[in-house]
Amino acid sequence: MLFVIIALFIIGIGLYIFSFFLAQNEGLSYKTHCRNISAVFISLGILSLMGYLVHYISAHYLGI
Repeated sequence: MLFVIIALFIIGIGLYIFSFFLAQNEGLSYKTHCRNISAVFISLGILSLMGYLVHYISAHYLGI
């Protein structure tokens, strides 16, 4: 599961970096779409990481 979370972060960061290389004049809408999709992947990664940490802490330290 941790590999999936890391992959979400890598995809999000990769798309954000890729958005800088899109053309300024004709690709402005592509740039905003690419950055929005990047934000979605990074937010999914953050939410997945929070869920993973809650599960890990409850399983190993709380004994639930």
